[in-house]
Amino acid sequence: MMRRLALAGTLVLLGSILALVVRSGRGLASAEGPTVRPCRKDLVVTLTERGRVEASETRRVYTGVQGEITFLIDEGSDVREGDTVARLSNEDIEEQYEEAKLDVALAKAQLKRSRRSFELLKKKLDLTVKQREAQAELAKWELESVRRKADETEIKRREMVMEMRKHQLEFADIELEAAKRLMKSGSAGSVEEYKNKEIAHRDAEVEYRRAADLFQSAQSEPNRRRLEVALGRLQRAERMLAQARLSREEQVIVAARNIDIREAGTKKIRDRVEALGHEVAHLVVKSPASGQVVYPEVSKGSTEERSRVRVGETRWRGGDLMVVSNTDRMIVRVPVNECDIAMVRVGQEARVRLLAYPGRTYRAEVVEVSLHAVDKNTRLGYLARLREGLAGVAVVDVLVEIRDADENVCLGLSAEVEIVVKTVKNALVIPHSAVQYDNGTAVCRVVTGGKDEERAVVLGASNAFDVAVVENLSEEDVLLDGTCRD
Repeated sequence: MMRRLALAGTLVLLGSILALVVRSGRGLASAEGPTVRPCRKDLVVTLTERGRVEASETRRVYTGVQGEITFLIDEGSDVREGDTVARLSNEDIEEQYEEAKLDVALAKAQLKRSRRSFELLKKKLDLTVKQREAQAELAKWELESVRRKADETEIKRREMVMEMRKHQLEFADIELEAAKRLMKSGSAGSVEEYKNKEIAHRDAEVEYRRAADLFQSAQSEPNRRRLEVALGRLQRAERMLAQARLSREEQVIVAARNIDIREAGTKKIRDRVEALGHEVAHLVVKSPASGQVVYPEVSKGSTEERSRVRVGETRWRGGDLMVVSNTDRMIVRVPVNECDIAMVRVGQEARVRLLAYPGRTYRAEVVEVSLHAVDKNTRLGYLARLREGLAGVAVVDVLVEIRDADENVCLGLSAEVEIVVKTVKNALVIPHSAVQYDNGTAVCRVVTGGKDEERAVVLGASNAFDVAVVENLSEEDVLLDGTCRD
């Protein structure tokens, strides 16, 4: 850079000396040197910059989890979206994942047992409540039956039963008396017959007394003692029913809460398994897009250390591995000086020449102009810029797409891009060598009658070879010291 600045200073000095010599030769009797006439042609104004060939669409591939690289796909490989491009290994994550899967299986089994026990508990409690309800209904019915006075039909039925039992007893008396007489007469088997008749007589007597008691109770009001006993049974049954219902509600709530706790614990373990599953899945790195694999230099833990990734390295989560570039459309990224960027617009034609293949020129077009400028020397670092003596230069990235790219257009190649920023139709042009400057005023030496004279002119657009003249020259004029190129 210092050598380039020194060379520029030398050229400026030589130009100044040449201007002094020219001015000192004004008014010579005759014109010397080559001459040229202004000519009419289309003046094509171009902007030439250098850049590098890139893919129009580039996707970086990052690690989703920390791990040691065990596999990397070869650079230059063509991949499709979803293809495996790298594999990582992380034993800690893999072991935690396997342990978590066992934990979730155990938690699911315990939850299943808890749910089954909960259902059995509810059935048992429901059965207890139903039993208490039945006991309460029975106690209520008993109380009502004690309180209720027998009606006339019931009294009549019990009287008839009593009369029937009375007749049976009388009949038993007759048979017993007959058996007694037979026994006294000494008939065979009379003793056994007498005993049987005696038993039948006692049974008939008991049935008669019972029927008489029932008849008497049906005719009288229920007694106070029976009422108290029946009421006590009902109150005790209702109290036990209320306790059964309350106990059921409390135990169901507690059991349901325990189920919820187990479900929450199981979900937590399941979520952990899912998270660890994602971590394990990220150990296999998939391509995010279709394209060609390129390995750029990446950071290895410090800003100064950059190199390509290698198998055996450990990359942290979110570390970049490679780039997948879509080579169907190739572009050249060129940094344009901020002073020239106003001339560049999307849609302008361009020509691209690769430094590796200088004999081939490719058609191109400006497809994007960046919305922000950057320091051209940012990547060198502050100390490097001081060492090189570089000043801050703002540039704007311009993307130029190659329209007729072939197999020679490879990623990363250096390219010279010539952007057609303006075309002046039918302009009156002269070569730059025919123009001199006197205190900032453009001057041409016009040859007339064998002598030359200085004429101030107004210049317009220009390119690397020619400049358009707006005023004070015509096609008939002859200029000194210039060459017109077609």
